[in-house]
This record gives sequence, C-alpha cells and structure tokens, in this order.
Amino acid sequence: MSIFTKKCSLCGVNKYICFWGDMPMRKWKRPVLGILSALVLVGGGYAIYETIQIEGEPDLFFKLLMSFVGFIFLWGLINSIFGCDRCVAKTFGSA
Repeated sequence: MSIFTKKCSLCGVNKYICFWGDMPMRKWKRPVLGILSALVLVGGGYAIYETIQIEGEPDLFFKLLMSFVGFIFLWGLINSIFGCDRCVAKTFGSA
C-alpha cells in the first residue's frame, strides 16, 4: 500500500479549494502536476521580473492577478509533493 493512498493533511483544505468533487486517479498526474507547477512558477517569476525591469512598477491589477495565478500553481506544487492521490486527482482535474 502506497503512502499516497491514505488521507493526507491537505484533504481538508483541498475540499474547499477544489470544490468540484472527486476526479479519476491516474499515476501520471503527480509528476505532470509537479513539473508543470514548478515550470510555471519559475517561468512566471522570471516573466514578472522582466516586466518590472522593462516597464517599471506594475499596477495593482497586475499584482493581484499574478498573486492569484502564483497561488494556484504553488498549491499544485504543494499537492504534488505532499498530497495523497485523491488530492492530486482533484487538483489536476478530469484529464
């Protein structure tokens, strides 16, 4: 029995963030979610850095939008590392 099949400490929080119910569990979802989340976080951070360097201080809407997108992908990365299979499936969706 895998350690990822038991309920984890993220299940309670994931219930409110990913409110759409259970999704099909697949073995490939954990590494894909982790890699995509890490790439978007690093690439998005670099893109924000370059935008600030070129255009100067961004407006409030840009900051809020990037914070929200960053939170979503950070949650995906946390789920792929520490979450159970059910949490990974809910976060990844019905692919």
